[in-house]
Amino acid sequence: MRSVSIGHVALDLMFQIDAFPDHPTKKHASDFFQGVGGISANSAVALSRLGAKAAFYGPVGDDTAAPVFLQHFRRQGVDTRHVHPIQGQTNSISSIVTDAQGERMIFSHKGSALQHPAPFDPACLDHQDVVLTDPRCVIWAEQALRIARQKKLPTLLDGEVSPTEDLQRLVPLAQWVVFSDPGLQSFHAGTPADGLARALDSGPDVELVAVTLGAEGLMWQVRGQAAQRMPGFKVPHVVDTTGAGDTFHGALALAWAQGKSHTEALRFASAAAALKCTQPHGILGAPHQDEVLAYLSEN
Repeated sequence: MRSVSIGHVALDLMFQIDAFPDHPTKKHASDFFQGVGGISANSAVALSRLGAKAAFYGPVGDDTAAPVFLQHFRRQGVDTRHVHPIQGQTNSISSIVTDAQGERMIFSHKGSALQHPAPFDPACLDHQDVVLTDPRCVIWAEQALRIARQKKLPTLLDGEVSPTEDLQRLVPLAQWVVFSDPGLQSFHAGTPADGLARALDSGPDVELVAVTLGAEGLMWQVRGQAAQRMPGFKVPHVVDTTGAGDTFHGALALAWAQGKSHTEALRFASAAAALKCTQPHGILGAPHQDEVLAYLSEN
């Protein structure tokens, strides 16, 4: 299975603390790790770890983070042949603070490369089985979704928190859309059921929409059917939730491309995301396919 993830990559500075303070103060971090994150970057790594031939294509600046990104992708087996740093542009950076329960706070700065990308290269879609994208670079995401539709390629949009106008621009173009709970509120304020219905009604090609609800599982709906709920998997101890949503998207794309039913694909993705939460260091804790299958057989 071949996939391309088109969109956001960021330098992640990850700190581990025992508990979040209730007021501004100085706090000792028991662990620090510098990694690479970003919505589409993480989904590409998750796919590679699950056994797919994954590629990443996103606007990258030419600052000191660029070689870190490329080295990270090489180590994770992710193809970056279409990535060319843009002269004079900067990359995104995030500080991620995780407590002893695995909950996190993220402080991020959006790089200028996302606002001033190079021309989109449609060749990145050649010979792909599925296309994933996110709303961080809406210009590239829109082009990718439109060209993929012309090529009749399956598309999966990560409906993460973004300006409402960006989500309303992209959602109608995707075949499958998976929102985070805050992302769905960005798209349409109201109940999850109302938001999913609005997403399905936004365009004739939207086939499946879902919203992940953390430990509560997810709600999903297929065009022409009633909304359904799926409970979340329980893990003994949550270490780090960073990258869990991106792991979900990567695993869902893989299961979809493998021909699994909607229910089977969503269950596989939920299990992969749950396993990610048991490991530290963001997306580097994403599971391999045999681990997910073993977990599903036991649960």
